[in-house]
Amino acid sequence: MNWFSKFFGQNSNGGQINHNAVIGATDNPASMEEYNLDGLGDLFVDPNPPVEENIVAEQHAGGRRIESFLDQDYYKKGYDDGYQYHTQDILDNRVRSIKADFRFQIDQSIDQKRRELLNLKMNAIDVDGLSERILKRIEATADDFSAMVARLELEKELSASDEGWVMKAIHTYRDGFIRGLEAYNELRIFGINNGLFH
Repeated sequence: MNWFSKFFGQNSNGGQINHNAVIGATDNPASMEEYNLDGLGDLFVDPNPPVEENIVAEQHAGGRRIESFLDQDYYKKGYDDGYQYHTQDILDNRVRSIKADFRFQIDQSIDQKRRELLNLKMNAIDVDGLSERILKRIEATADDFSAMVARLELEKELSASDEGWVMKAIHTYRDGFIRGLEAYNELRIFGINNGLFH
């Protein structure tokens, strides 16, 4: 019998171990109650998942929020709006709406990064004096978060003056709007010339 089988209840031949032999208990059932091995799984298994996974997901959520906002199909949205509404007022309103939505996403990301920064500072206070290496890592991460907040604030300011990350979405939307408007006008002209529209 090897040490592995003593812990997991299998002998080297693949059969079940006699728990009495492993523990050294007598044949008396009353004395076996104190050596019940069936409940040991609860002792060694933690049913709660680690919290760190949620923290990592939360840290990346702010970046993904803005990335997913900018990765929308603004060309198609613009094309559909241009084809359906075909007015300058709609184009201007939608551009303002894109900017406002972008600023909202930026504000949400900034708030999240500031909360994470506060948590890092609290952790730095907790580990101060315990581990210089961990403290330096926390400080480096906090510096990175501070830089991210500064970059997000800059992007928010740039969006107000038609610059920055949001302009790719706006240019794509305008291009789609113009193409949709052209498609509408071509269909309209074709229909008028062929008597489809009166």
